[in-house]
Amino acid sequence: MEVNGAPADARVAIVEDLLWGDLDDAQQSALLKRLMQTAAARGCHTASCPILGYTSLEPLVNAGFGRGNRIVHAYLTLWNGPHPEPISSLYIDVF
Repeated sequence: MEVNGAPADARVAIVEDLLWGDLDDAQQSALLKRLMQTAAARGCHTASCPILGYTSLEPLVNAGFGRGNRIVHAYLTLWNGPHPEPISSLYIDVF
């Protein structure tokens, strides 16, 4: 199936759950570089990372990642029970 003109066998590396821990900037960049090299070796030509605000994006920017212009709107619907107090955060996977 073609998506946005990409061939059917186009592979995309999905980068998520970036938990840098106590790694310094150089170590973060080295880890990301190793991840991208592994993805490329497995046939990925593109990588995507959601911006969820829980981690530094500096290593991604330094590696050439750019911000997209797409926005995901999320709506929460509850089927059971009372409505919760205001929700301060939401986790969702969008591929």
